[in-house]
Amino acid sequence: NYEVCVFGEFSPLDPWNVFVPCIYDKRFRCFKADVMIRSGQQFKFLLIKKNQEGVHVISERYPFCLDNKGNVNNVFLPK
Repeated sequence: NYEVCVFGEFSPLDPWNVFVPCIYDKRFRCFKADVMIRSGQQFKFLLIKKNQEGVHVISERYPFCLDNKGNVNNVFLPK
């Protein structure tokens, strides 16, 4: 029922302003997008329900941190 997009520091031309659509992977039970997020980069998800405003959320699958403005974001820290 939701459209899910990911956005963050990974967009080289316009960080935090490019929203990349995600596709739900039934096998792994998570949303995926065709993006390259480098170690230490921050990102967030946008959930959009039809005819409503989007809601910014973070994922429980990734660590999170505060940015310099006090926003909570996910951070990619590969093992």
